[in-house]
Amino acid sequence: MNMGKHNEGGTCFFSPHPDDMAMSGLFVIREEVLPRPYYLLTVFSQSEYVAFEKRALYPKATVTDVRLREDQEFANILGLNYLFLKEEDSLKRLGQDVPDEDFPLDTVLLRNICNSVTDVIAGLNIRNFVVSYPFGRHQHYDHRMLRAAVEKVADSYGANLYYLDDIPYSIAELDSINVLYEKTLSEEDLKYKHQIMGIYESQMCDYYYNKIKALNRERLFTVQT
Repeated sequence: MNMGKHNEGGTCFFSPHPDDMAMSGLFVIREEVLPRPYYLLTVFSQSEYVAFEKRALYPKATVTDVRLREDQEFANILGLNYLFLKEEDSLKRLGQDVPDEDFPLDTVLLRNICNSVTDVIAGLNIRNFVVSYPFGRHQHYDHRMLRAAVEKVADSYGANLYYLDDIPYSIAELDSINVLYEKTLSEEDLKYKHQIMGIYESQMCDYYYNKIKALNRERLFTVQT
């Protein structure tokens, strides 16, 4: 695949929470679809959430540090420069996920995230931005917020903007997308993906593993305008 002008500068993968990029963009990263150096920037890392059956193992006060350690391990294995913001996730901030596409985004929070992202990536020569595209019935609030923020920052930077399916929550089936990379996962690929997902021990449960197996694909795409 010839990415042409896209082979300029580095690439930043923007993740709403620790664990999301492992589910949505593992092979895009592993197969180096976009140019290195690679950065992982996790935004909503301050959290009290762990998988239901593991709550006794992780007191609420420890969860953010646990999730950051898991994220750092993921970044190390994939050769990513790890960056993060300690924004509160929606469960901590609002008391719920709000998987409702009509729930209005907080404009003050959106502006603050744009400013924080800009500050963190300043001077890094990142020309390619990758973020999940929330679409469908489960457009989680933080995922919608991050997509909106990354779109704004990419526009101000003049960066190339790419999307991943928001696995496992929603898959984009749009007439207006231009698929640049698509991979159907083999059994070996699924085993590897499950292994990497296992890094996020505090978060993983059967639901996620089963959804990844059922969805069985990864894509990188742009939205035509």
